[in-house]
Amino acid sequence: MRASKTNQKASILLLTLAACCARVFAAGWAGKTLEELRQIVYSEASTRLVDLGQITDGDGNLERLYMSPAHKQAAHQIQAWMDGIGLHTSLDGVANVRGRLQGKYPEQPAWLMGSHYDTVVDGGFFDGALGVIAAIAAVKALLLEAAMQTGVISPIDARSVAHGQKQLQEAVKAPLDSLLPAPVEIIAFSEEEGLRFQSTFLASQAVTGSLATSGLLDAKDAGGLSLMELLRQEGLAQTPADLSKSSINPEHIAGYVEVHMEQGPVLEAMGKPLGVVTGIAGQSRLSVSMQGIQGHAGTVPMGLRRDPLAGAAEAIQQIEQICNGGPEAAGQTPRGPFAKDTSLVCTVGSMTIWPGSSNVIPGVVNFTIDIRSQDDEVRRNVISTVRQNIDSRCSRRQLQCSVERRNEVQAVPCNADIVEQLAAAAANVQGISSSSAAAGKGMATSPVPRLVSGAGHDAMAMASITKMGMMFVRCAGGISHSSLENVTKEDISTAVAALHDFLRSAVGRIDLTAHQEL
Repeated sequence: MRASKTNQKASILLLTLAACCARVFAAGWAGKTLEELRQIVYSEASTRLVDLGQITDGDGNLERLYMSPAHKQAAHQIQAWMDGIGLHTSLDGVANVRGRLQGKYPEQPAWLMGSHYDTVVDGGFFDGALGVIAAIAAVKALLLEAAMQTGVISPIDARSVAHGQKQLQEAVKAPLDSLLPAPVEIIAFSEEEGLRFQSTFLASQAVTGSLATSGLLDAKDAGGLSLMELLRQEGLAQTPADLSKSSINPEHIAGYVEVHMEQGPVLEAMGKPLGVVTGIAGQSRLSVSMQGIQGHAGTVPMGLRRDPLAGAAEAIQQIEQICNGGPEAAGQTPRGPFAKDTSLVCTVGSMTIWPGSSNVIPGVVNFTIDIRSQDDEVRRNVISTVRQNIDSRCSRRQLQCSVERRNEVQAVPCNADIVEQLAAAAANVQGISSSSAAAGKGMATSPVPRLVSGAGHDAMAMASITKMGMMFVRCAGGISHSSLENVTKEDISTAVAALHDFLRSAVGRIDLTAHQEL
């Protein structure tokens, strides 16, 4: 009798141990499988960027201007990819592609992500598109992770979803909205480059609710078609009032995050795949005209000339020095009046010379100046200094000169909390510290870089209605707006992983005090 009871206890103990071992083994296997599937989803973004890059109006080059045939085809492809992970999708009144999950508590504010899908002429595969495709991949990873952890998808189906062989909603035995606590929305902005109507952020202004009153609806393209006429023609917004349907109430937004290629060489020079943006520089564009006396190149003595091109050359060299540039500045600490602002950049990008003949002293020279800085006061002071410099040189050379301000955009800071959250996410996926302060406390010694964006982005417009943040991804040679731009597959995967890590934390960081079941 005792032997029987002893054997029974031993059997129960063995069964218990076996069950525990099975659970441990299963958990380890599931964890390993989930990590493997995440990596597959992360790498999917590279393939889709190449596929999207094949959709073009150009002959041998990438070109997708607003509402061109390729632009509309790209919108449908992006919408199909959003549909594939179970997002509720639509095209709004300006052809932004919207994909949303309501979450378990749809009344909570939504995290927004995105970038633009239009391109410049002879553009690259990554500018804008990277932020759209990375967001889709990160949300797919988030949903697949939640589905596996809650047991509403089988490992076999999870593999099929990760490999793109099966759509997520088809494989998950539950409503996808129930997998996340709060709403998330991806916005593929239809227009950011500003080429067709000569004004940037058309699409994001529709989302912020400012497009209808911006004056852009009357802007005309090269064929004389106004933006409002184009929208009607394409079956989008039919009246300015219709655009209100494209806007989002700021109270319904938790924040906006954008992943973007850096478009500069800093991360590559530092050997870092990712960086977080602390702010987007303000920008001023000036138009300068210098008028002298046109004359024969061989008959007017040098001392009697009033040559506007010589005056312009002198002024441009001084502009470079005012903004801490020039060959002598390479590798040196700037020593000019604005030396402390390392974000300050000044560019003369366009010049016309009249009449432009080799044997004629020019009569008129026009050129542009682009001035950018994260500090608006510095930018205004630089403009004042540049104006004084030009006035002085024109007076000395007896030239008639004018300086007109053509465009003005204020600097936009990124939200400090989002900056730190993105830095932590970037650090987590790289196994490094998120800041130099942490590195100094015995942690890893490779912090996540902080950068200022000298280029404008949709995040700039979105900052008018919500807190925003940006993550930059290293690009080869800092080249952008070119068919030569390139971001490696490894860096794209790292960026998607970091965005996924951010979302895992941010989407769960909501106020659920009103929901008793939790």
